[in-house]
Amino acid sequence: MNAASLIELSSSGKFLSNALTQSLQIGVDLLEFRTRDEALCSANLFSCSKSQVAHEAIAFLTLLNHALHFYEGWLMNETNVNDLELIANKWLMPEIHKARDTSHSDALIQIKDITSSIQYHIKEKIKSSSMYNPDHWGVFLNGGKLLEPHEVWLPLQNCNVIALANEWNEMEFLYETPNSFILFSWSTGA
Repeated sequence: MNAASLIELSSSGKFLSNALTQSLQIGVDLLEFRTRDEALCSANLFSCSKSQVAHEAIAFLTLLNHALHFYEGWLMNETNVNDLELIANKWLMPEIHKARDTSHSDALIQIKDITSSIQYHIKEKIKSSSMYNPDHWGVFLNGGKLLEPHEVWLPLQNCNVIALANEWNEMEFLYETPNSFILFSWSTGA
């Protein structure tokens, strides 16, 4: 899927409404590379299994809806169908209209650079014993802290990558892996 197709499908009120209604029932995994560092902050990868969705656009809208709920601190089970029109118009559609295709190699470099920098910073902070609030630093899968390194969910070779943001201080990429659709999200607090 490319950015133009995502924008076109999302602009169809019926498709968007159906996709967001489905998104309330679709499970999403969250892989967090979490720090309290003002510059690095945290990188979050939201993942939706390909087996759960019939269409790539539904998966991407699901990921965006789950990410919005995560960042706003809302619970998915507290959102009902009546809330979805407001969510779509106020938050999701402005994001989707910023969608642009970006090169696979650029996205791959950015994702690897950010996640490896965060993991390195976490290791250094642990070694220094100067970590403030250590429970908030680390790699987490669905809220559980991982004791072993976790592989980053990287884009499939030659898959199309959609950038919702691709700036020095904010990146959001939609792409696919062999078994999942992914939203990579990172921004700096600086």
